Amino acid sequence: MKRFQILLLIIFPIICFAVDNNLDQGKKLISEKEYYKGRTSLFKAINAPESSLSLKAEALKELAHFYENIVGQDEMALKLYKRIFKLKLAADAPEKIAAEAEIGRLNDLKLKYKDTDRALQKIIFNPNRNLEPFEREERITELQNVIDKYPAYYKLSSLYYYIGDEHLALKRYAKAEVAFSKAVELTPGMDFYLPVTEKIKHVVMTRKENLFNNTVIGLLISMIAIIAIAFYVSRPWRWITPRHLSLLFLVLILWTAFYYLSFYISGNLFQRPPNIAGEINSELPSFLNAIPGGSGSGIAHILFLYGTIGIIGCCIFAISTAKLKKRWLAIVLNTSLSLTFTFSILALFYLDECYKKSTYYVSDENPVGHIYFVLSDPEIFVLTNPKGYTNLNTINVENPALKEWIMEYTENTEQTEVPEEVIQTEKKDDSI
Repeated sequence: MKRFQILLLIIFPIICFAVDNNLDQGKKLISEKEYYKGRTSLFKAINAPESSLSLKAEALKELAHFYENIVGQDEMALKLYKRIFKLKLAADAPEKIAAEAEIGRLNDLKLKYKDTDRALQKIIFNPNRNLEPFEREERITELQNVIDKYPAYYKLSSLYYYIGDEHLALKRYAKAEVAFSKAVELTPGMDFYLPVTEKIKHVVMTRKENLFNNTVIGLLISMIAIIAIAFYVSRPWRWITPRHLSLLFLVLILWTAFYYLSFYISGNLFQRPPNIAGEINSELPSFLNAIPGGSGSGIAHILFLYGTIGIIGCCIFAISTAKLKKRWLAIVLNTSLSLTFTFSILALFYLDECYKKSTYYVSDENPVGHIYFVLSDPEIFVLTNPKGYTNLNTINVENPALKEWIMEYTENTEQTEVPEEVIQTEKKDDSI
């Protein structure tokens, strides 16, 4: 018995220290803006069975302060203060008196801004997906009027968040970023109930994308204008001959032969990376095609057209500078414009045809990366053009008639057997 009492005297202070440490650690982490870790430490201090009532009250108070001032959730803070009040503390305990005062303060705020809260709730719970632009403008004006009228409003950060949301829907990314940033400035932990950080990232990324897109288009328009002006000033129709035109056609023929020959060779040499369907989030059953003329190869023809436009533009400019007396100047001008024009054309192709429509993947076995395009509904194309689909895996095709048809008419198709462990797993999942 004495040994047990001694052991208890040794262990009890250690347990109390651990609980106190959770509380202090939570305060420290929150002050360092480690909000998720800090909140977790406070929850541990609250829920620990060995926590004293005063320690629980202290942890609940810190958590309520966190939700009110860092997160911006006054309702949650009010619930936490009520939990302190319900603890079996003495009636005159300082923690209980302080909690009662905070409950009164928050209830007074709710009463004072009752009408404003009701208007804000109407905006929050009213779906805004199909609103007209003028309706969004009205929302922005209404929210901004509340901010101007009640600068001390206790839900000010929420107002800025929803203003940013409306600007985002109107594609006013700069104004949306300002509003979202103001919301985070007021309540840095708003992400606990509203995805403000993700929206800021989205807005910043979209602004960068738009800037790049506008730069490419502006550069391309400038290059076309330079080519047109140079062509008009040089007036090549005065001296151009059929021999010059035949050279242009020869260049186009060589370009066509080079492009499609390279496409054919690279397509046939292409090696399918293992587990590529999973890497590019393609649904099963899946196939991979890299051969010209196959399904999905149309994007290569579009790239060819972009390249052809670039070559024609460069040739026209080369004709325009052909009469320059200083040949070194003509070489410098042609080289500079050709590189810039080609870059602009390829960048425009990527933005229009590849960006957010494809996946770039590099396998461990092959350091050369490839851009993959996923067809959203390949089954229809399989039925109409089965010869265009090589290496189709029928592992997940359940319809026996469809599987037989695919095996008969699709080239190089492999009917992979489902491993026994996969079957057992599926049966187990179905039973669950």
